[in-house]
Amino acid sequence: MPLRLPDPSSLDRVWRWHLQLLAERLFSRIRIVALAGTALWWALAHHPASAHAGAEWVVLIGGFLFCLVNERVLRNDLAIARSFPIGAVLADFAVIAAGTWATGGRDSPFQFFIIVGVASASLRLPIRTSFLSTIAYVGLSLAFGDLDSLVPDAALVVILGVGIAMWSETVMAQHIGAVRDPITGAYSRDFGLLQLKEAMDKKSFPFALATVDIDRFKSVNDVHGHAAGDTALRHVARIITSVLRPDDVLCRFGGDEFLIMIRDVDARLAAILGERIRASVESSSLALREEDASISLTLSIGLTVASRDTGIGELLKSSDAAMYAAKKRRNAVVVCGADEPQPLTAATSLAGSLAS
Repeated sequence: MPLRLPDPSSLDRVWRWHLQLLAERLFSRIRIVALAGTALWWALAHHPASAHAGAEWVVLIGGFLFCLVNERVLRNDLAIARSFPIGAVLADFAVIAAGTWATGGRDSPFQFFIIVGVASASLRLPIRTSFLSTIAYVGLSLAFGDLDSLVPDAALVVILGVGIAMWSETVMAQHIGAVRDPITGAYSRDFGLLQLKEAMDKKSFPFALATVDIDRFKSVNDVHGHAAGDTALRHVARIITSVLRPDDVLCRFGGDEFLIMIRDVDARLAAILGERIRASVESSSLALREEDASISLTLSIGLTVASRDTGIGELLKSSDAAMYAAKKRRNAVVVCGADEPQPLTAATSLAGSLAS
């Protein structure tokens, strides 16, 4: 589920939350076991020739392969699941419809999968789209359902589809409130540390960690007021986000300090991205409409690269030390290795090479 700053729908509305993702993973395992068991029961109880001349086995094998692929996507949280969730829902619907048709229609034991399908779709899709998927599964239930229980079966599908969709939407709203900083819209400190822990546990190397501090932020609050300070925080967060890539994670770590997890970079690439962030903030003044004035902001950025031998505490301490080294000169980027910081002049020369 549910999980980026510029557009909450990019992650929060696709894979809504860990609880929902766990529920979908549970449905995936139920689907695999039920498909295998139902196929075996159907093969033993009904002669294959009574169905559609071999089509049933093609559908069953194809459906089983789809379930295995779907399980791998869920287990590894692949990007395709986050970027195109409706694709899996459509494929799921096609597999269920084809399997039910090929194995006897109204007499098919695979009608059970209509329940699994509507629940899975409601977990994956935003609430309005999930209503459409529920209607589609109601149609499937009416087309292949038992004539003696058409209305109860359709009602059950509606209750499940709408109920899970509304629960999912409520969880999503609570999730956004829990993991988002209310002032900047960036991720919260706790969620950022959770992402960092997951990256370390999964050994998602290489990645870099950046500690970002706004220079002279206290003077902004003292001179212009705390409302202007909040505006400055949002301004900086928006600029940082515009430079980051979709898989990078920005969180507000506290006060005027941000933490960035930059995925799939070494020290050199992390420094380049850090310099782009620094230069972007420096070149963009903040207009204060209430005072008909503008202020200029700069950042001190400390970077460190994670390694297999580095713990989370050590990684945070390293990036923090690099940030304080950058803060001695202000408006600077300092890269810290796993063992010791690079000289400040290294960041300065890097900035000069990028500018040229």
